[in-house]
Amino acid sequence: MKNRVDNIYFILVEPQMGENIGAVARVISNFGFTKLRIVSPRDGWPNVKARELAAHGKFIIESAEVFNNLNEAIEDLNFIVATSAQKRDMQKEVCKSEDLPIMVGNNIARNGGKVGILLGRERSGLTNEEVVCADIFCSIETSAINSSLNIAQAACVIAYELSIPLLNEIKTSSEVQGLANKAELEYFFRHLKQELDKKDFFKAKEKEQRMFQNIRNTFIKAKMTEQEVRTMRGIIKALTSESNLRN
Repeated sequence: MKNRVDNIYFILVEPQMGENIGAVARVISNFGFTKLRIVSPRDGWPNVKARELAAHGKFIIESAEVFNNLNEAIEDLNFIVATSAQKRDMQKEVCKSEDLPIMVGNNIARNGGKVGILLGRERSGLTNEEVVCADIFCSIETSAINSSLNIAQAACVIAYELSIPLLNEIKTSSEVQGLANKAELEYFFRHLKQELDKKDFFKAKEKEQRMFQNIRNTFIKAKMTEQEVRTMRGIIKALTSESNLRN
């Protein structure tokens, strides 16, 4: 179980309070998870209150990794899950929390990949730009009377759901090549955007951001391997080379 648990990273995006960070560390440790990443914590780091609230999860606080931005926090990961109570008007695969273990477990089993669970700000959650970085969007069903969960509660639900299949054997396959990590995908997206801009693809500038979000989501849903990303970049290069443009 240890190796599979070590493939899962809980990522807090701009958390506001040290107490909440500590509470997240405590609940994920309850279910055997140990990897915590923190993006630009409001009150700085290290944080005394985070350590106090972590209780027996203090070791997670002490080993937590801190990043300046989300791209840095996910660049070595292969599969990203965005969590939110808000519905998003974008082309993104959606799953319920109870279905998440199958998707995450299969990714680890097939690819040996690293999985990131994104948890947003206490007040506003994740931005649309941050959700675009994810492979899937996970919603936690709650009562309409009081639908809001704090980040520790959300982390607890996700950690519990994920811990169940990770306690059991997950079918593995050596025939499936590993998914491209997020750094490789971002490099591909920058290359694609650069070439689209050169061709003035985005005629309506006010729609450019939304259009490229949809393009990104289309490729993300394809779950491309490292080789497939290299192939796509090769195709772009071939289509935009000077010799092809002259023919």
